[in-house]
Amino acid sequence: MKDYHSRKIRNRRGWYRGKKLFALATMKRFFLLAIRTTFCLSIILVASVSLHFLINFIIQSSCLEIKDTQFEGCQNVSPQELMTLAGLRPGANIFTVSLKEISQRIRANPWVKEVKIRRTFPHLLTVKVNERVPVALVSHKKLFLVDEEGILFKEVEANDKVNMPIITGLSFSQQNSDRLKRIINLLKLADKEAVLPMEMVSEVHFDANYGITIYTLQDAIPIRMGFGDYGKKLALLATIQEDLYARQVTPEAIDIISSETAHVKKLSSSQMKINTCERG
Repeated sequence: MKDYHSRKIRNRRGWYRGKKLFALATMKRFFLLAIRTTFCLSIILVASVSLHFLINFIIQSSCLEIKDTQFEGCQNVSPQELMTLAGLRPGANIFTVSLKEISQRIRANPWVKEVKIRRTFPHLLTVKVNERVPVALVSHKKLFLVDEEGILFKEVEANDKVNMPIITGLSFSQQNSDRLKRIINLLKLADKEAVLPMEMVSEVHFDANYGITIYTLQDAIPIRMGFGDYGKKLALLATIQEDLYARQVTPEAIDIISSETAHVKKLSSSQMKINTCERG
């Protein structure tokens, strides 16, 4: 019995000793974790303060002030006009200036279709402008310019070039907007195929009953194109033009009834009918 009690006491002492060692190890781990956390937070704090001072230095530094703005692609609008629209204040910082806001302000000019702005550090902004290309005029109480996409983009002013076909017979509506696009596509196709180049067209008139009629610049010859199938009708018109040129006949009017049939009225007031079923 004496041996039993003595062994039991010694085992309890070992248990207390192990518990004490475990507590010390736990405290050590917490202490090391606290040191690491403090160190990481110190690094983050120092980095944040350094970044703050760096950003302030960049914003306030005269080394990054915009000293020159170059414009590319300006044909109908002057760089001075666009510079005024851009609203760049003197001493603006090239790093912090908003290119998106500048682009939006420049696009307020009706001539401007697209704008791309590039930073060239430390002092240069390059503004590349893609202008709208007017292909015709639209007459509706006043004259307006229309681009190659059929978009009516500005009223004609005194300094605008107006040596281009004029489109009549349309009012402002969604339906006529679609018709305007078809007319522009017809003019572009006729110009591309060299059947009726743009410089040879004086007027394009739309009528709800008769469709599209094109008037030539020379002799104001009306060429009635009707509704639709314009590709084939232009091919027929090219055949008619070749035939009239070979006969040395000047027409008074040409009525393209369909892609295969046309009426040609000569200046003598006699009428000639052309039926073309097959074309090479």
